[in-house]
Amino acid sequence: MHTPLTEFPYLMPDLWYKGEVQMNDSLWEYSVENESTSLLVSPENATGRQLDIVQPQFGINDANLYFQNKVDQTLWIYEYRPINN
Repeated sequence: MHTPLTEFPYLMPDLWYKGEVQMNDSLWEYSVENESTSLLVSPENATGRQLDIVQPQFGINDANLYFQNKVDQTLWIYEYRPINN
């Protein structure tokens, strides 16, 4: 059951830790210099699957982001390719 955070704000994160609700996560980039954010990827749009991302870890040189989908325990990788402005 995927639940928006706004439905149970007073029960979070307890329900999530218990596995009673799942989130639909996206990956965002934050620019300290510009104090702005930009969406890197919506896994649901990119793969057709909703991911509840846990255990994110950067690889060597921060080039890749490795994480696990809490729902089914599958491992994922996001290959970061910065856009040069």
